[in-house]
Amino acid sequence: MMDLDIDVSYLARRYVWESGAVDDLKTIYEAGFAANFSKEWHANYYRAVEDVHTLSEAEWKHPRFQMRLWDMDEVANIGLGRSVNVSSAASDPTVVDALWEVKNLELPVVAEQRARQLDLAFEQIMRLVHPKHNVRRPSARLVRIFAVMFPRDVLCLLDDRRIQALRRYLKMPVQRGLGLIGNHVVIRDELRREIGESTDLKIDIRHSMFAWYLWERVIEPMGEVELPEAPLAATPQPPERTATDRPHVVLLPPAQPRKGMFFVADNLSLLLSILRAAEGGIGRDEMIAAIMAEAPQLKANSAGQVLSQAVTLGLLTVDSGTYRPTEAGTALLEGENPANILAKVFLRNIYGFAILLDELRRAEGPVTKSAMIDVVRACRPSWTSERAPNMLIKWASTLGLIRDSEAGGIELTEDGDYWASGLPDDPAALEAMRGPAATSWGCR
Repeated sequence: MMDLDIDVSYLARRYVWESGAVDDLKTIYEAGFAANFSKEWHANYYRAVEDVHTLSEAEWKHPRFQMRLWDMDEVANIGLGRSVNVSSAASDPTVVDALWEVKNLELPVVAEQRARQLDLAFEQIMRLVHPKHNVRRPSARLVRIFAVMFPRDVLCLLDDRRIQALRRYLKMPVQRGLGLIGNHVVIRDELRREIGESTDLKIDIRHSMFAWYLWERVIEPMGEVELPEAPLAATPQPPERTATDRPHVVLLPPAQPRKGMFFVADNLSLLLSILRAAEGGIGRDEMIAAIMAEAPQLKANSAGQVLSQAVTLGLLTVDSGTYRPTEAGTALLEGENPANILAKVFLRNIYGFAILLDELRRAEGPVTKSAMIDVVRACRPSWTSERAPNMLIKWASTLGLIRDSEAGGIELTEDGDYWASGLPDDPAALEAMRGPAATSWGCR
């Protein structure tokens, strides 16, 4: 007799792997999601939205409720975003009045028009809060506020990486001209077409929660690579109680990652050129010639290294000698933030990259490049020159994860903070990340 106790999310992922097609979302929604539906999260989420929309103007603008509005963990949990303190914004009359006006906007019926209007509203509030109330953009907190103010249009996915991954999963084209909130609106509209219209607030919230389910149980696992040994985080992490803005980063044991990553001038632009050349399929010799034409300073051997790099980073696939862009490569070509595509690969597969971000997240201010090179080299005694750690710094800068500080040295960017927040906090895990030789050589 057939066993009907089936993990529908597993079947969904398997179908994607084998066919490359978008799953029957309605089946996943009605079976897999329903079986894993959190009544507690739904009730808390519903209550938060109800409060936002039923309180009187005086109650809504009261500092106590405004503090709650910026800290609604019952909707989505903020990890990295919690460090962006904007408590002073809760008592700023300009911010409070602007939020009230935005909440009461009359939105167009057409999704694309709503998307543009809410994008503008989001940036309007952001300009009032940043940098006045914090030098860092409270993006996750503000997305969460928009999710409760506009529960029919904004999902509980708090960061651009997740919303873009959902867009790609739904086979939607790049939404040029739309920002983070605008993408929420058009993606939400597509979800309704796939799984059915919403008839009330409870279903609106259910649809939002389903977007998180898709991310956590279907989309994110599809991106995981089969590893030869258990990663550092060997114990499987339980599903999140609610949505979160913290990225899930899996690290290989120190002996397994590549020992650095080759870097040439304008490396990212060169990778994009390679991807464009491969869109219709291209052989190795033609590709090497194309690389050397794009970067005449490279010899054939170096051009071959760049080609291998594109494959290693998961941007190209090769079948019977023909190179073509992967889904990640296509996303990069379409204009996706390079950090969204490549940061996770670098953290997992390139030794020293996680150490670099970890050191910068724990530093009290900018760190000089020479000091950072010394720290990374101390963790890998076989690196007798600065070449490998210096290339890590160049890659981190190219991906927009670090920047030169006005005060001198380097520091994390907003994207860098985001990815560093996914690294382990446990001292033992941090030591394991550095490797057995690290302690004796002074790598902290």
